[in-house]
Amino acid sequence: MVERTVHELSSLIDTLELTDGDPAFIQLGGPYSKVAKELSGQNYEAHHIPPQSTFDESLGKSLPTIAITKEDHSLTSSYRGRMGSKRGSFLPGGPPKQTHKSLIHDALEDGYLAEMVRNEVYEFRRDYGTRYDGGLKQYIQAMIDYIKSSGIPNIRK
Repeated sequence: MVERTVHELSSLIDTLELTDGDPAFIQLGGPYSKVAKELSGQNYEAHHIPPQSTFDESLGKSLPTIAITKEDHSLTSSYRGRMGSKRGSFLPGGPPKQTHKSLIHDALEDGYLAEMVRNEVYEFRRDYGTRYDGGLKQYIQAMIDYIKSSGIPNIRK
């Protein structure tokens, strides 16, 4: 599963044709501890993709993140209390409503980490255009590096 996930994440950078991002915004992605330290005192926050709450608590400071303005961060679908909001299937007769967190958790548990990253990157592109592309490239590379060195992150049970 590690090789498949690394391959899928690597191809995501090329498939999306990520740019260098908007120079008016910080372009930064990498481990939370590094990103948060570099953002100290600025109007930015480190945003986990997929959300940190779906992973083992002990991984919070080492999992890759992306720098995003505090205002944009508050608008993301995974921001704080939104993880508990219920969402239904878009398919008629689909599964009953689940929380956003449980949908992501179930997909990760089934081995779809690359797909969850792709979905969140698509959401970024939909909501912010190419504003954070440089940071997204760094984030994806940091996730690849993390998986190569530590394996697929543990999911919170």
